[in-house]
Amino acid sequence: MKTLMDMKWKELEGLDKQKTFFFLVAAPIEEHSLHLPLGVDVFLGEHWQNLAVEILERKYPQYSFVALPFLYLAAGSMPGFPGCMYIKARMLRKVMVQLLSSIAEWGVQHLVIVASHGDPFHNVAIEKACDSVNKKYRTNYISPLGAMFSNKELDLDIGLEKGTARMLERFPDDYHAGWVETSMMLDIHPDTVGPVQDLPDVVVREKEMISPKTYAAKTQNYGHLGYPRLASKELGTELNRSTAGYIADVVDKMIQGESADLYRHHFLYRIPFIRLFT
Repeated sequence: MKTLMDMKWKELEGLDKQKTFFFLVAAPIEEHSLHLPLGVDVFLGEHWQNLAVEILERKYPQYSFVALPFLYLAAGSMPGFPGCMYIKARMLRKVMVQLLSSIAEWGVQHLVIVASHGDPFHNVAIEKACDSVNKKYRTNYISPLGAMFSNKELDLDIGLEKGTARMLERFPDDYHAGWVETSMMLDIHPDTVGPVQDLPDVVVREKEMISPKTYAAKTQNYGHLGYPRLASKELGTELNRSTAGYIADVVDKMIQGESADLYRHHFLYRIPFIRLFT
């Protein structure tokens, strides 16, 4: 995989734009409870990006895959903790439109945004930016993780093994720094994961996630939403591989000329309340 930071502008200009896919990790720096570092979303996004590109390079050696520098601007909703760096969803959309437009003016046709942060406002804002730029420049820019995060509502198969799928069914309210993200970090950066045995389960139901005040009250003094004590490296390896495989599958469909419309939007994209604030 090439990295934009190492390229010269003539090399960039000389790429076959029809056979080049650019990747951009867009995720916040934010607190992840007492046991995980502030950079979790960035670490995971870059890992998924790299694994996905490894899959794609093996299958499509004639294509080029270029990593853009990660973007830490993000919409988020874990207020009151040191280390959280957020901007409003509307501002994120505006920034993304300008950034993606400048990339489109290079002649870049294909771009995949790895929005490795589950906040729906973050995902919808980026999806709206992609839609706007695609319409203006006739590009094919996509942010497919919003659809993956809402795979149940969209009836998407994201390739999980049965054991991991059962864990998600049994403990679905694992929204932030719980067993899912802790497992993933145990897989890629175990040295950054602190003790979890004494951390309590913080249970926030799906409907409560609509109100930041509600879940902020439940998570104070800790900073997680879910069950970090249930994490394991084995679960993390499976979750990371399935996420990277999902991203690679979306790109594969695009290369094959198949429609990627099913993967373009979080299921909340169509909800007026969400769209109003993005």
